[in-house]
Amino acid sequence: MERRGDMARQRVTLVAASGATVTYVFILARQVGDPCDGCWMTEAVLVDREGIKAAKQHAMDQSMPVPEPAAPHVPARVATL
Repeated sequence: MERRGDMARQRVTLVAASGATVTYVFILARQVGDPCDGCWMTEAVLVDREGIKAAKQHAMDQSMPVPEPAAPHVPARVATL
């Protein structure tokens, strides 16, 4: 995990039974204020583009189709009253 102050980044690599891999990058932020003061929460999840290139190459080597990744999902913040 890479951490700078109240922000952090964690890479997670998934490996399929076929050997294909994809890497996601989780962006985390430490929360300030109640009810989650001090908790680390996910701010965004991104697909590592280098991992996608490697997966495509693996698929070409194995003659398998590789679906295109979905657009990165950024969770919306929930406001409390």
